[in-house]
Amino acid sequence: MKSALAVTAALILLALTSCGTEREVAGEQPTPAAPSSSAGSSGQAPDAVPPPAGEVLGVGTVMDTGKPTGPELCLGAIAESYPPQCSGVPLAGWDWATVGKTFESSGDTRWGGYAVQGTYDGTTLTLTQEPVSSALYDPAAPAQDPYLTSCPEPEGGWAVVDDATVGYEDQDAVFAAAVQLPGYAGSFVDQTTLAGSAQSSEGDASQTIVNVLVTEDVAGAERTLREVWGGALCVAQARHTEQELLAVQEGLRDLPGLLSSGTELDRVTANVLWDDGTLQDWAAATYGADLVLVNSALQRVG
Repeated sequence: MKSALAVTAALILLALTSCGTEREVAGEQPTPAAPSSSAGSSGQAPDAVPPPAGEVLGVGTVMDTGKPTGPELCLGAIAESYPPQCSGVPLAGWDWATVGKTFESSGDTRWGGYAVQGTYDGTTLTLTQEPVSSALYDPAAPAQDPYLTSCPEPEGGWAVVDDATVGYEDQDAVFAAAVQLPGYAGSFVDQTTLAGSAQSSEGDASQTIVNVLVTEDVAGAERTLREVWGGALCVAQARHTEQELLAVQEGLRDLPGLLSSGTELDRVTANVLWDDGTLQDWAAATYGADLVLVNSALQRVG
């Protein structure tokens, strides 16, 4: 079998940023695909998604515990044990002899990271190409980091305005104050070196920009936060509060094949085993365009 994986690099699953609120569904076999059902007026998620007609690519951990059920491709959470543990999609046509010394082993268990291409019938992924080790695989460039300062840079650049309140304890205080703001929508730190501030070691809180998002009274929120934080500060307008995003995330818990879900800035992400657009269309119809992004771990080839 010849590898055709290089041409499918752009199809790799987008990773959730660690700054978001993420929930992973660990140790559970994803719901097998089957003919889809309509969400209907109730907003209930489709029961299942039709399996892909052609070949798909998945990048994850191949786990083989030595049981008769054979190896599985884990595309969701991996338990941090030794050996690691996970539950995934059964693999047909897998042969450890074809991957050389690219895996680890402990007792009867063998595992390694691979890009796997094949056909998926809703239950089993059958290989059609030789797998490629994750260490050798050349993935697509990651998506742009959403956790970047959106406020325009002040004249003269971002700078500390009060040296007395730029320590880590002050940064903790500003985040604690932020969650109490009316319409609080989220917060994060942009690791940017500031102009006009004293040189210091890497990781100094004074060298960062604190970002806070609210859905109402941006100016009032900034005044409140300035009482406890003297470092660079960006308070920006958001469309949805954090509680609204968390409520949407909770509404996605029954998506077929759900691997994990999380909140980003003004958006909720759901990582699923496979989606042909059925789940994305349902999410757009239920919650509105651009609020929910459904990422499919298995991606079409070509």
